[in-house]
Amino acid sequence: MQRTIKNNWIVIFYIVVCFIWGTTWIAIKSAVETIPPLTSAGLRFLIAFPFLLSILKLKKQSLFYQNNKKMLFVFVTVCYFCIPYFLLNFGERFVSSGFTAILFSTVSIFMILFSIIINRTKVPINQLFGVILGFIFLILIILEKQQTFSETNILGICAILGAAICHSLSYVVIKKYGFEINVLTLNTLPMGIGGLLLLLLGILIEKPDVSSFSYSSIFAILYLAIVASVIGFALYFYLLKRMNTVMLSYVFIFFPVIAVSISLLIENEILSYKFFILFLGLLGAFTLTKIKIPT
Repeated sequence: MQRTIKNNWIVIFYIVVCFIWGTTWIAIKSAVETIPPLTSAGLRFLIAFPFLLSILKLKKQSLFYQNNKKMLFVFVTVCYFCIPYFLLNFGERFVSSGFTAILFSTVSIFMILFSIIINRTKVPINQLFGVILGFIFLILIILEKQQTFSETNILGICAILGAAICHSLSYVVIKKYGFEINVLTLNTLPMGIGGLLLLLLGILIEKPDVSSFSYSSIFAILYLAIVASVIGFALYFYLLKRMNTVMLSYVFIFFPVIAVSISLLIENEILSYKFFILFLGLLGAFTLTKIKIPT
């Protein structure tokens, strides 16, 4: 009976994580409508930091990295928090939330490439095939959308793909050099310092006018900080300890579907049948990268 209840909660938490990650993109879109990208990213992390710090203290984990991991600390702060989240916020000013989610979901593909380059990982043929197919479908999707593109749209796409590359590189480097570090220690202080750096840069460069911040943008920042960065984070790592990692990785396939659906409803984005066929092909390619067939 207790096992059944526990399994039910796992299913519920899995659905919640998919929903949170799927709604993150429309929240970012709303946030950057009136709050500049550096400032909005900084506020998100600074608001989330005390919550994560409280969880870290409750779990009696160390806030600081070991002395021999200082370079990893700098790397995580800059390449996992500062650069990619600025790029995401910047890019989504010019690209729809659904399309942003599709572009960012290529993290799955880039992770395999970086695993081969950095870790010399031997990748099954089906995963390599999935990577190749993924790039083909991604290019076709971009070409399908290009008829409505301007130069700023292309700049936004490059920024979002840059964020995906930064995140995938971070995952691979962390797995190689920080696998023994507790996940709360790994994320809490880099998030706080990253948020402070982003906000200071935002104040210096963007000179944000607080009076121009809309209520919807402020609410979006709070949602991103508390729901996405704290609750989503906590639930994901709760599931990571209790679920098959392959099944959990399918979150990266489900969240773009949710994001595109929300984009259609809220942003009134018009997408062709050809786009949907290519999108399904891309999801199929992602699925291939998740399946591990012994070589």
